[in-house]
Amino acid sequence: ITLPQFEGKIQEKILTPFGIRQKFSTYNPGIFKMDNDLFYVARVSTFNLCNKIPYFLEGMSYLAFGKVGKSKKQILIDTVDPVKNCKFHGYEDPRCIVFNRTLYIFVNARDNSECINQMYMLAIPLKDIRAALKSKTQSLKPQVIKLHINFDKGQVQKNWMPFIKNKELMCVYSVNPHIILRIDRKSTR
Repeated sequence: ITLPQFEGKIQEKILTPFGIRQKFSTYNPGIFKMDNDLFYVARVSTFNLCNKIPYFLEGMSYLAFGKVGKSKKQILIDTVDPVKNCKFHGYEDPRCIVFNRTLYIFVNARDNSECINQMYMLAIPLKDIRAALKSKTQSLKPQVIKLHINFDKGQVQKNWMPFIKNKELMCVYSVNPHIILRIDRKSTR
């Protein structure tokens, strides 16, 4: 299966059950593995950047996830939008990793103060995901953590790629120059 085919399947799977197929599109799906099953997380938005035509319904982006395969259950990730005065709202570009029985989703969103994209880490315990998949729950509320770095202040922050090394959560910050960040989940630095 090609990436466009995979994204097309995710778009159909996410949007149809919520009855928003004609108004929203999906972008940038990420995948994670839990209990030997594959799951996806995708951005669901009313903004069509590909055609450079902004069309808004409530002016938001949402995150949704579900199981890859025949399951029809979709769950919205209920997040408080950090943006109040910026043109575009919501979290973008989900990057997923499972670590210490928790799903971490690294996303970027415009910051309140300067309308510059900053990085956030959403944390959802796997036990909460399992319970939601077995129940009638249609949304989950993650812990939302704004990530801070001591350099590149005021610069757009996007697309950090998480990985695990030596039982620590790390991120590729930049490929060239090659910069790796260690994520301190307690201090969010």
